[in-house]
This record gives sequence, structure tokens and C-alpha cells, in this order.
Amino acid sequence: MSFLPRLRLLFGRRPWLHPLLVGIAVLAAWWQATALQSDAAHARDAWGTTRNVWVADAASEPGDPIRAHPDHYPTALVPRDAITDQPNAAVATRSVSAGAMVTRADLANPRAVPEGWVAFALPPDAAGAVLFGDDVAVFSQGRRVCNGRVGVVGAAVEIAVPADCAAALSDAVANDDAVLARMP
Repeated sequence: MSFLPRLRLLFGRRPWLHPLLVGIAVLAAWWQATALQSDAAHARDAWGTTRNVWVADAASEPGDPIRAHPDHYPTALVPRDAITDQPNAAVATRSVSAGAMVTRADLANPRAVPEGWVAFALPPDAAGAVLFGDDVAVFSQGRRVCNGRVGVVGAAVEIAVPADCAAALSDAVANDDAVLARMP
């Protein structure tokens, strides 16, 4: 007699055997899942201190609204400019991939230009290492022109300045002589 007919005969004569085997299989699967969850929790606890940061839910292109959710990451893995508060009404200044930590450089607030201010676009080489929201001093020909705030950082750097110094900054931009200095 071959194997399958013997197995059918075995289960036919002992009807309690089938539920027992199914129960053992379910118990083994549950045990394995619990062990994996325990290993994951143990690894997470081994990270040490964690920080709550916002992580992108979906990919965003420049100008798209950023959808994000909070998550905990080890402090050693979190960039210094990671967003720790909910980014309300924020749009992307550059491409943000799904699952990436959202940083200040990724965000632009649609209301970043204060009332009565004017925004100018500067080439990135004039800006240096500025980030969105940084307060900056604008220099031209070795003299301070005015103070401003950095808006969008990307192919060009947008800087918002008070309307009363817009003419001086316009001359500096036209002469390709504007340089930004980050203020403390």
C-alpha cells in the first residue's frame, strides 16, 4: 500500500488526529511569530535613546505637499535638522522619497514670506550652506545690504527681505554680487 492511502486510512480510523495536527501547526506558527516580535523589540531596545521624527508617507516632488507620520529612530541616526513637530501646510523644496526622515531642508512653508516682504531668487553658489528658514545677512561689494530669511532651497535659493531694502538687493542680484551669511 502506498503512502497516501495509508495516511487516509490513518486519519479515517483516528478522527481526532487531524485537529491535533492542525493545532500543533497553529501553535508552532504562533510561537515563531512571538519569537520574531520579541527579537524585534529586543533589537529596538538595544538602540538606546530614540527621538520622535517625521517620516514621509509617500514620495513628494518639489512643490508637492508633504504627507508624513511620526516614528521613533535612534538618536545616532537622526540628522540634526530632522523635523520633530508636525509639518503643517508644508510643501517639498526638493524630492523626498517615501520612508525618508523629513528635514528642514525638505520643507517650505507656503506662508514663508512675511507680509510686506519681497522674495528674490539667488543662484545656489551665492547662498553657501543655508537651510530653509535661516535668518541671513545679505552682502554686496563688501557691505551689508539688509537682513532676510531663506525660503526655498533648491536649484535657486529664494530669500525674503523687507520691501524697503528690495531696491538694493535687486541691484546686487542684477550685478550677480549678492552673498548670504547665516546669522546665529
